[in-house]
Amino acid sequence: MGGADKWAAVRALAVSSRSPYFSSDAVWKKPNLVRIDSWSDAVDQTDTRSYDGTSGWRLFSAEGSLKPRSMSAQEVSELRDEFDSMLPLIDYKTKGYKVVLLGTAPVGGQSAYKLELTRPGGEVMHIFVDVKTGLEVQRVRWARSPAGDDLELVLPVGDYREVGGLMLPHRVGPAARTYDVNGAVPDSRFQRPGGLPEREFAAAKVTGARDRLLPVGSMAPEWTLKDPRGRAHRSSDFRDKVVVMDFWATWCAPCHRLMPALQRLHDDYASRGVVVLGISTSERGGDPAQLMKDRGYTYTLLVNGESIMDAYHVAGMPVVYVVGGNGRILHADAGADEEASAARRKVIDDLLHGRGR
Repeated sequence: MGGADKWAAVRALAVSSRSPYFSSDAVWKKPNLVRIDSWSDAVDQTDTRSYDGTSGWRLFSAEGSLKPRSMSAQEVSELRDEFDSMLPLIDYKTKGYKVVLLGTAPVGGQSAYKLELTRPGGEVMHIFVDVKTGLEVQRVRWARSPAGDDLELVLPVGDYREVGGLMLPHRVGPAARTYDVNGAVPDSRFQRPGGLPEREFAAAKVTGARDRLLPVGSMAPEWTLKDPRGRAHRSSDFRDKVVVMDFWATWCAPCHRLMPALQRLHDDYASRGVVVLGISTSERGGDPAQLMKDRGYTYTLLVNGESIMDAYHVAGMPVVYVVGGNGRILHADAGADEEASAARRKVIDDLLHGRGR
């Protein structure tokens, strides 16, 4: 996969993994810094864990806090082992792994060495290495089902490409991978953030995010954004219209729950001068235009919204502003709850019937 000398020259390694069920961004830097950000479109959870060389911290949406907490020594060990297991055979002795040759077995019509690898925590996996190429072609792991049964997970490994002089698999099971070898990774990437979570996280608990939003009655900041075809749109283009601005991302599960309500706003009010803008923000390789097309959403899509996140005090997603024709903010909220959607609709109704601002 590149040779011991080339692996010894690796100072930093980033691994991005995307699948229909679970995605992650993981990064390691010498001597022992590691961070893994993970999220799922299937459940309303985001998780980040990091070790900065001295201590570890975690920010897990399911724990209900907007501030990171300290990790135990056991959690730090599990974090480092999780990163190590992404490429399990690389420098396996240093990782504390034990590897035993069990023989050979056919995989995809080719002969492969069958290895039993045991991780420090006791987890066992079988790894199959092509006899001719020396590349891993399959791994088998076992997991416990909710009913308590042991499930065998067979993960094909392939689509090898050279990155930084190393042959790395870009497909592991259902997950597509990309890599960055020896890219610039500042130490601050691993350090514990203060206050609210970093802005790339969807805020499953949004109380703190709401507190940071621009106040109702203030002037909305000016902006220029492009649509997927590259056409520029400016806030000044929408003077004398009511504008609903939704900051969202393809990887944000709460954002997905909100989108049908936004489509209903578009359907009900577009003919009355209300414009709904879906502002795609902090994407991680997703295709917002394709997602909206596949799901039948027809309101306007703008991209690269991260350029105005700070101006609009977006600390988590989704965040929705309603801006009046005079450029003043009429409503601001974070999250995807029904009460917020009802409040937005009432603000628009009141305005159109002459009862609002």
